[in-house]
Amino acid sequence: SEPREIIKLYTDIINKNGEARVSAERIENIKGLFYLAKSGFGEVDAYENPSTGEVLSFLLMLYAKGTANSVLCAASNEWRRHGIMAWTYYNSIKIARDRGMTTYDFNGANSPLGGDSKHAFGAAPELFFEINFNQVKKP
Repeated sequence: SEPREIIKLYTDIINKNGEARVSAERIENIKGLFYLAKSGFGEVDAYENPSTGEVLSFLLMLYAKGTANSVLCAASNEWRRHGIMAWTYYNSIKIARDRGMTTYDFNGANSPLGGDSKHAFGAAPELFFEINFNQVKKP
């Protein structure tokens, strides 16, 4: 997948949920995270509709000190009802384990919106990392 496909799904969800328009700065930050993950510091696990090629869900994770950090994830509203987000998390946990990660940080387990789904996997609220976007460079 490419950053534009991930960004399209993300902005479509934000717009359909009636939230504020996604800023150009946020889009640039998402691109930076995408390129950081693709540069060997993580993974972007995206699932596409086999008929259309449209991205249905994705999870962007970054690796640090044996930990996979779930940084950004989304699923289309239609496919979310079919459990694709739980499936995406499950597969990202397997990918992280296969890359030698021993801890999986769900990042957002303390969120009042959606944190409960992360608790089903055993997540607990705790801050583990900060990202300085000024140091993210495209490959």
